[in-house]
Amino acid sequence: MKESEKKWFDAARAGRIDEIETLYRGKDIIDLDLKEPKTGMTAMHIACAHDDAAMVKFLYGLGALTTVEDNYGRTPKKVATFMSRAYQALVVAERFEMDRSMLDM
Repeated sequence: MKESEKKWFDAARAGRIDEIETLYRGKDIIDLDLKEPKTGMTAMHIACAHDDAAMVKFLYGLGALTTVEDNYGRTPKKVATFMSRAYQALVVAERFEMDRSMLDM
């Protein structure tokens, strides 16, 4: 992986919109939907996984696709569904209910 590509994915993970913009506008990264070799995740997938609404909006505004699948067949939307704080809270709440009901037996 090129150094600029590493910076791209690191910036997406850290929510550094200014760095994403610099890399894209400076033509260091020309493919908004560049995939990480190991996971196939794009910057949009990463932003969704990190529940980073500002980064998602920024990447979408630049033209990043929401239909690209990672190596596991997940689109950014699917990643967002499973990684958002609201979804995680729901899973925890449901698990707590299940565990509590087992104690009532």
